[in-house]
Amino acid sequence: MTTFLRRPLVAWLLVAAWMGVIFLFSAQPQRAVAPGPLFDYLSKKTAHLLSYAILAALTYRAARLTWPTASRGRAALAALAIAVTYAISDEVHQSFSPGRNPSPGDVGIDTLGALLGLALVVAWP
Repeated sequence: MTTFLRRPLVAWLLVAAWMGVIFLFSAQPQRAVAPGPLFDYLSKKTAHLLSYAILAALTYRAARLTWPTASRGRAALAALAIAVTYAISDEVHQSFSPGRNPSPGDVGIDTLGALLGLALVVAWP
């Protein structure tokens, strides 16, 4: 990996960019993304899971670059706290988007995604 990509500022900019992607998708009106109600539901929940797995992994990486002496556990807890806080704020944001409703269940799925993403990056050698 190049030195440029190992800079903390770049890592945090990637986190912010990914948060922007999530924000843009959550601002879209509710519509079907897959044929059939079950497949549509599963597709949307999988998107939640993966989006927050990526967010948590990016945040973990940024935290480790910013505080290299911090333990993996502390960096993971910081990344989880940021991802869950953003998930909650995203649901609040959806309450202002036409046809969208906030869902505590989505925060739970987002949290699970963040935990899965963190499990992968923390276990990575």
